[in-house]
Amino acid sequence: MRAPGNGLSGTIARRLMAGVNKETSLHIVHNFLDVKQGQTVIELGPGSGHALRPILDSGPPSRTIGIEISPAFLDELDSIFRNEIESGVLEISGQDAVLFMKEHIQDASVDRIMASNVIYFLNPLSKYLDEFYRVLKPGGYAVFGVKDRAKEGDPSVFVNLDWDNCIKKMEDAGFTAKKEPLHLDGDARYFPMVAVRN
Repeated sequence: MRAPGNGLSGTIARRLMAGVNKETSLHIVHNFLDVKQGQTVIELGPGSGHALRPILDSGPPSRTIGIEISPAFLDELDSIFRNEIESGVLEISGQDAVLFMKEHIQDASVDRIMASNVIYFLNPLSKYLDEFYRVLKPGGYAVFGVKDRAKEGDPSVFVNLDWDNCIKKMEDAGFTAKKEPLHLDGDARYFPMVAVRN
């Protein structure tokens, strides 16, 4: 499920992910991201792009980047956002987030990072958090949406499932971090974890 492909099982996985993630992603954008005009926003794992449209419509940001490692989702994003990509309003990368940021993002240049149902797969988590801290501006923040339901997944793939440990690793990276109360219901039910760069 980390990077579903184009085959039958990949198509099923992508549809499941899109259905489960849509409401959660939209809730994060509208209730936690607070994008302002001229900001730089990165979404990790945008999948089908449910959050990218409202991110682009808010503010609008001066630079919006989607980092997606699934080739199938990359194809989908390229199709859905072709005009925005061609006009330079949106950048989409298929690189690993740390590699992309090291090559393309300057220190303290990003205002917001969003990752819904992504933190489970970031391994080792501390490497990613250190890079997020480097690229975020002071006062900038990352919002991670997590679901207890992920704890049913394969622990060799879903490696970050202890929310308190994730918060501790955020703090170890230099962030002021907290887990917010549960939001939404049913399959969309999630905990937002917010990590603010000091």
